[in-house]
Amino acid sequence: MKIDLKFQTVDAPNAGSVLFDVVRALKLALTTKQKGALEPICAYGFKRPPKIVSLEEADTQFKKFLA
Repeated sequence: MKIDLKFQTVDAPNAGSVLFDVVRALKLALTTKQKGALEPICAYGFKRPPKIVSLEEADTQFKKFLA
């Protein structure tokens, strides 16, 4: 079986790496059975998260989530 996936963003070309980070974090969230709007992921990867935090804080929260 062969599966081809294509990720495409309408943002700048450097947004692709953020998209891959978000997908990886969502897989972790699914594995640990988390639900809802996960603030660390939303703050890190999206323009309008449920809770606005600084870029530095979003990065710190995202790294803690992955750890």
